[in-house]
Amino acid sequence: MTDGVVSWSIERRGWVGSTMDIAAERAAAGAPEGTVVVADYQSDGRGRAGRRWEAPPGSALMLTAILRPDLPPNRLSPLALVAGVALAEAVEVETGLECWLKWPNDLWLGNRMEGQKAAGILVTVRLGNARVDHVLLGIGLNVSTPASALPEGATSILVALEKVGGNLSFQVGRTAAEDLRERLLARTLDRLAEGYSTFVASRGRPPLDEWLRRAALHGERVEVAARGGPRRGLFVGVRTDGALLLRSDGGGEETVVTGDLVRGPRYSPTSTSDLPGR
Repeated sequence: MTDGVVSWSIERRGWVGSTMDIAAERAAAGAPEGTVVVADYQSDGRGRAGRRWEAPPGSALMLTAILRPDLPPNRLSPLALVAGVALAEAVEVETGLECWLKWPNDLWLGNRMEGQKAAGILVTVRLGNARVDHVLLGIGLNVSTPASALPEGATSILVALEKVGGNLSFQVGRTAAEDLRERLLARTLDRLAEGYSTFVASRGRPPLDEWLRRAALHGERVEVAARGGPRRGLFVGVRTDGALLLRSDGGGEETVVTGDLVRGPRYSPTSTSDLPGR
């Protein structure tokens, strides 16, 4: 870091299997913190739980950053929240689109209640001698992916802009999509540098207020597909370690560490006006 803020060194690749795999190789070889692998296309992109993630060549922002935080492993879970806020801020500034963050690691465009996934974040931690050797932070964002190439439930910036009557701004010498992808890369890394540096300086405290302000389904009746069976309740918040907080029908609170969040049956008896971040 320079003056407490991480500096980025971008390594551009054409077609790769996965930016996460390339970054893992670079990290194992000693690449410094701030190394960022960016690709035009990846044939074996993966998200959480090994789910496949791919997009047509040149249509998405795909990157993996190497981080080496001086923090214990149990303080690193909220890094996905940090990255989510940084990415949402970048997309909002560069496109004017409203962004929502869906726990634990997705970025939605559209409605806060029924948005569509435009991006995913993946964080992996590698230990060495019982300490954190490095963290890989991967981001995949659909930029100019056409509707015909998107899986069910997904969207892209192009598709979202078309829905609101907007378009990709044009810059001479590059296509609109290339221009926007470059601006999103620069803006995302800028916001991530600030957010990550603050996260490390605070010993692992995420920007909960900023995250909750954009939280999809916050204050709604939800269901979480979690290990051991589904969890249901009112989505009331997120802990500083990134875990989801649910309020049961009986009024008790339950913590969910990992899982997939979906909207559940409408829940009306409890007021949501006193929820944090609302």
